[in-house]
Amino acid sequence: MKKALASIMILALASGAYASVDLTWTITDIGGGLYETVINVTDDTDYYGAFATGNLVLTAGGGLAYNQLNNMMSYPVNTESDATMWNGYGTYVKANDTWYYNTSASWEGIAPGLTDVSGTSVLTLNNLGTGTTTYWGPYADIPLLHVVSTAGTITYDGQIAGPGGIDHDVDGVINVPEPTTMGLLGVGGLVALLRRRK
Repeated sequence: MKKALASIMILALASGAYASVDLTWTITDIGGGLYETVINVTDDTDYYGAFATGNLVLTAGGGLAYNQLNNMMSYPVNTESDATMWNGYGTYVKANDTWYYNTSASWEGIAPGLTDVSGTSVLTLNNLGTGTTTYWGPYADIPLLHVVSTAGTITYDGQIAGPGGIDHDVDGVINVPEPTTMGLLGVGGLVALLRRRK
């Protein structure tokens, strides 16, 4: 019995060695009904290596709409470097836009080109990553996508090629804002209402 349990433990540890590459995120209420969601590629193992997304699709739901601002002849801004360059030019505000982080200079050009995401419910991240010359880890937390949107859900599904050349299937749902945030907003509204009644 002890040997069987030990074997199961070893198999579980071995199978989980590369199984912790996933997406994580932070959500901030930026006002005006908009929320900033910073999506990261995360690896909580101690491996070094490059990563790249493989047809990673983020689908809006629950009334969520991506916010992408046009700039310079009505072209949408898609990369972090473009957003930085145009920030403050005319009415363009980097913090209110949806764009891809420049995870590596050698991969900076890999973006959706002149694709305006504000009229669609789907974002596709294909071959966006650190490439083969820039290494991440251990315990990496690399910003991948800066999303500004209304409230709702973002369902993600696809692959991340991570350390060791292993493809990791990732899928999940991002609630914007998160339920805890909604709870805090509700408590804040209740406190304000009680104060008014006094």
